[in-house]
Amino acid sequence: MKITRGVKNGFTLIELMITVAIIGILAAIALPAYQNYTIRAQVSEGILLSEQLKIAISDYYANNGKLPMSQADVNAGMPAGKYSTTTMIGGSNSSTVYVLTTYGNQANQLIQGKQLTLMAQVVPGVDNLQWTCKGNSGISNAPVPNKYLPISCQ
Repeated sequence: MKITRGVKNGFTLIELMITVAIIGILAAIALPAYQNYTIRAQVSEGILLSEQLKIAISDYYANNGKLPMSQADVNAGMPAGKYSTTTMIGGSNSSTVYVLTTYGNQANQLIQGKQLTLMAQVVPGVDNLQWTCKGNSGISNAPVPNKYLPISCQ
């Protein structure tokens, strides 16, 4: 009498468990990386929005030889995007102006209410303004964490 064995169909339990474990490991790596990527993209939106005010302030300085004291001086509105709004704050002296970007309710919860600062300074003997991007400039009590900032702002 001949014994025939059936052809094995499907996966064994151990094969399925290994597959689930591999998917879990990949998800544990990919999800935080994706979250970090989306936050950095939202921060970049704020930096791009602040460019409008940066250009207006630089133009005002080139034409008037001094920094504007308010946003009304540069005839610029408040640039707003999906995740952030940008405002200008006149400095306490005539050599510094701040452009403050605040991240709103649609931004990732890790940066909601946080702020990024661009600072324009008059440098004696130089015709152009010196711009500095900072997460924590001293005027913001809720800075964007450094790990989400572009290298130029850290």
